[in-house]
Amino acid sequence: MATVEKLEGDLADLGVRLEAARADRIAKIQHARKLAAQAEATKDNKVIHAQASANRAIETVSRRILGLEQEIADMKRRLDLARAQQAGIASRLAAEASAGVIHDKVFEVATPDGRVVRHKHSSFDALCASLQAGYWIRAQVFGADADGQGGFSVATGQREAVLKAVAEIEG
Repeated sequence: MATVEKLEGDLADLGVRLEAARADRIAKIQHARKLAAQAEATKDNKVIHAQASANRAIETVSRRILGLEQEIADMKRRLDLARAQQAGIASRLAAEASAGVIHDKVFEVATPDGRVVRHKHSSFDALCASLQAGYWIRAQVFGADADGQGGFSVATGQREAVLKAVAEIEG
């Protein structure tokens, strides 16, 4: 599923950004230590002010690191949810395929963590019955390809009106 792969890529990018921020903090700490030693030796106001500025830069990088660590924790939680959802879908699809159910309609489903994912299912009502708590059908997609990509979304409240209009157009 593309969502899991995207989340894994985003998580790897966050890890790279975190390591860069940690290296930046180490460099700033070393610079601040040199300035502290120089300020102690010379008692020069310019050096003392430079040391204070370096200390503020260390605090800024430390806050950025804490933010990145929180983002990584959130991303790992979202990735775990996406993997669990993917595994559940795969097992359900395998069971329904053996029963001969055809999934020919595409729906957009909103997840508890704010993502919107596309599902193929046999009908609106069957998908509603199979969704876990916190998930809801946001729209039905028309004109999507075999992989569920492309097409246009119609909100679930407007579905009947659009189907009627499409039927009138097609004759």
